[in-house]
Amino acid sequence: LVGRFPRLPSLLPLLPLPPPPGARRVLSSSLGMEPVAAADDCSHAAASEIAADRMLTTAIVACGKTRDFKRAIELLNSSRVNAYGLAAAIGVCGKSGQWQKGLELLRQHDAKAGGAVELDEVCFNAALGALEKSGRWQEALELLNEMRDLGVLPTTRSVNHAISACGKALPSQHEEALRLVEDMSWRWQPCENHTHGAAPAPVVPDAGSITSALAACERAGDWDASFRLIQQTHELTSNAEADADTDNGCSILLNDLPAPVRKRAERVWREVTKRCLLSLREAVRPAHLAEEERAAVLTTRTELDVALSASAVSGMMPSFESGSERAKYTIRHLPTRAAKVADILYLQQTDFVQAAVKRVLRPGCELGAAGAAGAAEDDAEGERRCNVMSLGGGPGFDFLSMALLSDYVGGVGVDALVLDYEAGWEECVESVAEALGANGFGVYSAEDSGGGGQRRRHRCTFGECDITQALDHPSNVAVQKYMAAR
Repeated sequence: LVGRFPRLPSLLPLLPLPPPPGARRVLSSSLGMEPVAAADDCSHAAASEIAADRMLTTAIVACGKTRDFKRAIELLNSSRVNAYGLAAAIGVCGKSGQWQKGLELLRQHDAKAGGAVELDEVCFNAALGALEKSGRWQEALELLNEMRDLGVLPTTRSVNHAISACGKALPSQHEEALRLVEDMSWRWQPCENHTHGAAPAPVVPDAGSITSALAACERAGDWDASFRLIQQTHELTSNAEADADTDNGCSILLNDLPAPVRKRAERVWREVTKRCLLSLREAVRPAHLAEEERAAVLTTRTELDVALSASAVSGMMPSFESGSERAKYTIRHLPTRAAKVADILYLQQTDFVQAAVKRVLRPGCELGAAGAAGAAEDDAEGERRCNVMSLGGGPGFDFLSMALLSDYVGGVGVDALVLDYEAGWEECVESVAEALGANGFGVYSAEDSGGGGQRRRHRCTFGECDITQALDHPSNVAVQKYMAAR
């Protein structure tokens, strides 16, 4: 045989993999080789073929850098087609914006349609990736269902491609993206006709799922939906930590979320809180501010603003006696000043600050809860509440910060005592507290933040103190009483 076909040994790498039963025995007897030598040659053939497949796949992938999908298809058809080469060619089509060509390749090489490749999740994921890049969300959903019908269970990556496709569609199909996230925990289960090895675990959302869905909501401008998804993510994170028996407490702050999600979650926080505070400002009606003056206050620096800037240089405290100037200051600075404190607390990454925030807003939720002294107390009705004292609190911006943060994380109600040496601030504090009590934050209701179906009423009162004097000074009696009671 070797005499008639002297090149036969060099053709061994071209044999199909794996070799058919008895091939090693037949080859060893035909070529006059020892069985061990024949086995070594077959192993060499397998390694050579794997190397050739890898080289082909690498060459196809390289076509993606120049978006040369035609060359990628030529390379694919010039050799023995395998799943990875097929997936690579489909990926190049996706990068080139040729999602139709990608789907054609998938159908053309399907073993069930006479092709050479038994399609698996690698091939389908490449096709879903091509659809994602072009925002073809309807085709992506159809392909997901087709995978299941063929017995190929979609992976988390498969569903993430579809979620991202929904977000990149014009207009953004964020509701479909959210539905896919909600469906992941139950819809994509192993089915009876699953044909690719052992049945895998159920598909569950990961950081990529949440990030893609948040991006879809952001493109659609639906910040309320983004907020609800963040809350669900906190719940998933808390449940995962509980299952892992970690001592990290419940997940309510930004740093509790998976790292890839935080950047978009921070944008959601900033946008939602901004809308909340701007909405509340419209409801605040200080006694000393006429309606016709409100618009000018938002665009023009007030006399008090100028005096405060000068005091930073001179060290002399300006006068707050003018009720009109106090009212203007409240309206002008309410959104930005209240947001600053809330940002510090929600975005904080320091463990002891996170623990303190959780302890006061969600008792029993803080880090290392055992033995921690709580700042949350029961009121006369037995309701758990958060107590806050704001020194030099002026119009009550710190109170708004804590109330906003508590509503966002589903915390307890806030009881705040605002103390300042200028008694005239009491009118502004009352107008702020009244607006919040009557309107909430105007963006999401207490049902979204764990309020039990009724909007919580945060409470705020005013007292006098002088932060330039010692704590035991007669002007600071209110501070002494507050601290003594706790």
